[in-house]
Amino acid sequence: MKNCVFPIKAASCLFFFAGQLILSGMEDSAEVRHALAFEEQIASLPYKTLEPVGTPQAVQLPSGWHRGFNHYHTAFHYPAPCTVSPAELASRLREIGASFAFCAGDHTSKHGTGWWDWRKYYPLCHEGGASDVVLMPAMEKHLCFQNIVPPESSRYRKKWENMTKAGGKAQHHTVVPSMDIPSSMGEENPEKVFEGVKKQGSSLVINHPFCHMAAGHPDPLLIPLLYRFDYFEFFTGVGFLQDLRMYLEFLSDPRSCRMGCCAGQDNDDGSIHPKEMSSQFTHLYAGPRFSRESLMEAWNMRRSYASHGHLYFEKLSPVPSILDVKTRDLPVIEFEVKNSAGKAVSKVEIYRNGKRVYEGAGEGHPSLRFRWQDPRPESENHYIIHIEAGPDHLVTSPMNVLFISSAKFVGLNRLW
Repeated sequence: MKNCVFPIKAASCLFFFAGQLILSGMEDSAEVRHALAFEEQIASLPYKTLEPVGTPQAVQLPSGWHRGFNHYHTAFHYPAPCTVSPAELASRLREIGASFAFCAGDHTSKHGTGWWDWRKYYPLCHEGGASDVVLMPAMEKHLCFQNIVPPESSRYRKKWENMTKAGGKAQHHTVVPSMDIPSSMGEENPEKVFEGVKKQGSSLVINHPFCHMAAGHPDPLLIPLLYRFDYFEFFTGVGFLQDLRMYLEFLSDPRSCRMGCCAGQDNDDGSIHPKEMSSQFTHLYAGPRFSRESLMEAWNMRRSYASHGHLYFEKLSPVPSILDVKTRDLPVIEFEVKNSAGKAVSKVEIYRNGKRVYEGAGEGHPSLRFRWQDPRPESENHYIIHIEAGPDHLVTSPMNVLFISSAKFVGLNRLW
């Protein structure tokens, strides 16, 4: 989406950012020291775009699971012959085995100009889908954090200075898939935007987190509001490994330990066929009856995983969710994963509360049946899985498990 910056009045700016800003000259604070150390950690990781993985392929997902595009820019208002109507988009998604698209407006490209007339856009999406393909409008918003200044010792300070000198605004983007237009999206204050969206019952995504930070925008880890967001977006822009490390930092914090993840498209040109796009899918467990309502329930409950390439689960237990699974037994994670392009599964990682607790190689085959029991769980466990198959990646949202040991369970019985 084009920069759509809403000016923030000086008085409200001072009020909103009081107690939330990490400003230059505050390098002695624990938060800033941690963020600066994190900058150095991710700087040592390979900095590159994800490798091409081939065209999307239709696959047979297990019952209840559906996949589609998040942060997808359309071509509803492009001039002919580049227009892609909602009905045509639904047909194209069906060809690649996708059941939904979270549509974020028309993006400016060589084939058309940007169009975000949401009052007309929402009805187009709702009327243009079908029983087996949902087009869900997903308003995109640029949240402005103009007063956030990177610490002087930040390796991104110079980029911030260059950006602001050129008239750029410090900001992060979010998309909000929703049945109705969020009334707070016209607000200038990011906190008010957030509160209004949550009051409506919708979820917010941090779009292309590291890519924006690397361009000079604020470090997401230094913005308290972002710890309350629902989703972290993968696979948009450069730096997948940096994004993964940043996601793990969010998961290691009690404020955001249940943050889900999704795959983004953020495509420039909505007129190209999805077969020409990269295979970057968000997978959602919507249950036995697929509908707009069940899809949005799955999204808001964070029953999701993100994939780049041709990896998908044929079985996954427990299903990621914002809710807890309670157990007196040692937690078990089981899955069957497959790569539909025949690439061998090369790595499996399990993280608990942002820390890696398991790493293993695949078995040289494009499918893998896996079972792992946590030998030393904590009381509260937030597990995610990361799988690689060559250039392909898959990352799950948290599987939240409350472990009640036998000793604790006996103690609880005595209390009763």
